[in-house]
Amino acid sequence: MKMRRVIGNIGGPGITMLVPPANPLIREVGPENWNVVTYATYDGKREDSFQGTSLHLSFTGYNPPIVIGEHGAQDAEVYILESAVSVHDHGKWVADLDVLKALRARC
Repeated sequence: MKMRRVIGNIGGPGITMLVPPANPLIREVGPENWNVVTYATYDGKREDSFQGTSLHLSFTGYNPPIVIGEHGAQDAEVYILESAVSVHDHGKWVADLDVLKALRARC
């Protein structure tokens, strides 16, 4: 697993390591959530099929301490923050992504 540095600010001091929720949520399957897909022969033209799709980053508030081996010692300059990346389709929430699992699957 590669670590990637993204320069930015989430409103706190130090380095924040964003981790996905242990059990990402997925929308219930049902007739009210059904989308019809029309299949057609590919005409060779590029088309944006995700015009109504957006990704949203939010923080769950779960912030476990980093234990460095010494009893009672914590590194206050580095934080772990559980963060959900949610997929929305035309403004409706669809699911939360496990970004780390998706990156591992590419290898």
